[in-house]
Amino acid sequence: MNKQRKKYKIPTIAKSLLLALSVFLVAIGCTDMDDTYDQFWSEGEIVYPANADSVTVFPGRNRIGLSWIINGDPSVTSALIYWNNRNDSLRVPFESTSGADSISVIINDLEEQFYVFEIYTFDDDNNISIPANAAGRVYGDNYNSLIINRSVEEVKFQGDSLTVSWGAALDDTALGVEVIYQSESGGEKQILADSKAAHTAIFDYDAQNGGSIYTRTVYLPDSLALDMFYTKYDTSEVFTVFSRGNWEVTANSIDPGFSAYNAIDGNPFTYWWTAQPEDGQFPFYFNIDMKEEIQSVTGLYLQPRTNTNDPMAEENPRLNNFEILVSSDNVEWSSAGVFDVPDNGNVQYYDFATPQTMRYIQIVCNGTYRDKPRCAIAEVGIYRR
Repeated sequence: MNKQRKKYKIPTIAKSLLLALSVFLVAIGCTDMDDTYDQFWSEGEIVYPANADSVTVFPGRNRIGLSWIINGDPSVTSALIYWNNRNDSLRVPFESTSGADSISVIINDLEEQFYVFEIYTFDDDNNISIPANAAGRVYGDNYNSLIINRSVEEVKFQGDSLTVSWGAALDDTALGVEVIYQSESGGEKQILADSKAAHTAIFDYDAQNGGSIYTRTVYLPDSLALDMFYTKYDTSEVFTVFSRGNWEVTANSIDPGFSAYNAIDGNPFTYWWTAQPEDGQFPFYFNIDMKEEIQSVTGLYLQPRTNTNDPMAEENPRLNNFEILVSSDNVEWSSAGVFDVPDNGNVQYYDFATPQTMRYIQIVCNGTYRDKPRCAIAEVGIYRR
């Protein structure tokens, strides 16, 4: 059995009441909205000045630098910088234009630590911008105590130049090494040596009066840092090898083809050699005239013959003992020491007990390994250190 749904009709009077209620509610809503906007406009428009843009931080020694851009807002007249959780602040007045204005400031007397900064800008009506944030580190004595000086392995003057041989290279924050030395032009001179180079050559060092050199390493802890930091100076004595360019040399025994000059020609594979054993016996004398008196000589270097790894080595052994005699007039002589020589072809350095003043040198060859009466010297010279 199909049931028919009943249809109800809303009476006309009810429709009229519903329509009237809807109109009333809309009217009330519009009135409230108008009141809200009226209140907003009565309080005035909210104005935000141009804020600090592109903030850059420049670390320094117990200070820090901040810079930023104000883009196209000539109304901006100052900035307020906060740090230390807003316990510290700095007001920065400035003038701005309708262009891009660069503003910078340095904050001094800061403790060594990491800082976070808030920067607000203001216009003439004291409207405040949205904040800009930046962070950076301030360096100081603690950082300075941790940096190390680059080591010096050797400082050697030879020929016409002073060569500084460095130890291991440091990190990239080391800008270079300051070197202070006595210049030929008079007085001290300072240069900045490459922090990565293995050697540094100096061509105006005063070899006669120069003495020691002084070195310290320069650091820049950040590529934007305001300040450089320096280690303490280290002192390095100069090892001076004197020129042999004007020397004259002779010997009391010379094998043809092995002249005395071979011992000062700069070639370790040529050498002075005495005559055959039947033509001479120990001691043999090698004589040097330096053509000028040299003061404060502290030692003599000598290289025996190097090519003894041959079938004749047994017959031609190396020097094993010699004495050094020195003189200023070629008449009065004094001994600077007696020295043993190791059985190899390396350069050996023989320090005198006290610095010597001399023009003439005599090397007295007293013996060789395996007691063969024959002597050879590949290179010989003097030095100061």
